[in-house]
Formats: sequence, C-alpha cells, structure tokens
Amino acid sequence: MAALRSAGYVESIAGPGGGWALCRELGDLTVRDIYAAIASKSAFAIGTADDNPACPVESAVNRFLGDALNSAEDELLRRLAQMRLSDIARYVKVPKA
Repeated sequence: MAALRSAGYVESIAGPGGGWALCRELGDLTVRDIYAAIASKSAFAIGTADDNPACPVESAVNRFLGDALNSAEDELLRRLAQMRLSDIARYVKVPKA
C-alpha cells in the first residue's frame, strides 16, 4: 500500500473506521498504473540464464528468450493500460449483509 500511496492513488485514514481510501476515481486508473506503482521486476518469473556467460549456447538462447519476453511484456503492459479499474469493478459482486 505504501507504493500506491507514494504514487498518489491511495491515502491512509486514521482512527476508528479508518483504513485505506482511493484518492482517484476508478475510471482514472488503469491496471497498468497499479502495476507500475507496485512492480519492481519483470512481469514474468522466468528470465534469461546467467550460469555461464561465456557459453555460446546460453548467450544465443538468452538473446532469443530476452526478445520474446520483452515483446510479451510490452503486449501485456499495452493490454493493462486499456483496463480501467472501473471496468473491473463492474464485475465485483459484493455479498449482501
């Protein structure tokens, strides 16, 4: 939540009934905005190897794998930029009290 606060997306509210609140309208935020605020690494858990940088096979595989992962991440981020939080919120079903 600290990263979202630093990005100006949420604020903490003290006292009874406090917690976290959005500082922006859901329609103003995209999933990419949230991802950019909280992500510190690549979107994917897999990546290139660095077991033996002198190995020509590893080097060639890394080049192709790196290109593929970069293309996939670019496409993912493009799609996330099209998803507004307000669109997602329409599908959230809150149980009745």
